[in-house]
Amino acid sequence: MDKLFGKYGLPLEVMFCKKCTMNNQRPSSTVEFKQKKGEKKRTLAFGEDGVCEACLYAEQKKSINWDNRHKELEELCNRFRRNDGRYDVVVPGSGGKDSVQAAHILKYKYNMNPILITWPPALYTDIGRRNFDAWLDAGFANYTYNQNKKLHRFLTKNAFLNLGHPFQPFI
Repeated sequence: MDKLFGKYGLPLEVMFCKKCTMNNQRPSSTVEFKQKKGEKKRTLAFGEDGVCEACLYAEQKKSINWDNRHKELEELCNRFRRNDGRYDVVVPGSGGKDSVQAAHILKYKYNMNPILITWPPALYTDIGRRNFDAWLDAGFANYTYNQNKKLHRFLTKNAFLNLGHPFQPFI
């Protein structure tokens, strides 16, 4: 029988979470600037009970007092909310679901006036550009930093070749 080996640094033994059936062949979140060339990425970890760290975190979230967290955010917004039409909060984003939701909630739930800040990709996908345009069409102001494209291409290429992560210079 051929010797088995793990490609891309994945564990040889496949394990499944006893709660959600997620397996350990899924890469875990990584702090990219700490990633070294040739270093293997972390995969989903499991406790001794066979439950994955994602399930453990989901359990921890159940104990968070969301009413208190809402009050803390409301107090923070109250400290910075302006009534003169000027921007009172910065929302970095691409127009993807996370930044759109953050901007929408801040504007309509917390009555903030966000300015959106975007470092655009070297090349938008069609859907990425449509999402970004829809974000602006929804009534949000955006400042887009248009970088030196030659330098952007150079950094993207070298980050990919050396780190395996093309966006590392822009995080």
